[in-house]
Amino acid sequence: MSKFQLKIESIKRLQNYVSSSLDNLTFETFDVVFPDALSAIKRVHQLRMELASELEGSNLRVYESDLNYKAKLIQQKFDNIIEVFSSEEKRLEKELYGTTKQKKLTAYKR
Repeated sequence: MSKFQLKIESIKRLQNYVSSSLDNLTFETFDVVFPDALSAIKRVHQLRMELASELEGSNLRVYESDLNYKAKLIQQKFDNIIEVFSSEEKRLEKELYGTTKQKKLTAYKR
């Protein structure tokens, strides 16, 4: 296997790792899983930059479509996670606001 193919395979493995990490991401596992996924994404970016500088444009395009497809899927997963976390934040904000209002009402009644 050539040096380029090894980098491509490494990128694919890292992308699969990020994808599965995002599938397993929950509120409880966020502090452990997210930093690992982020470091893997940084490594993928670094490998892609190395490939872009080493390969000619036509050779890179052969591999790029598959890698870009997986990257788009990962991006969609990130968007979904952001949406879930945002909706949970809004729910907690409303709950906290309601609790604060209840405390004020209780204080006024005394």
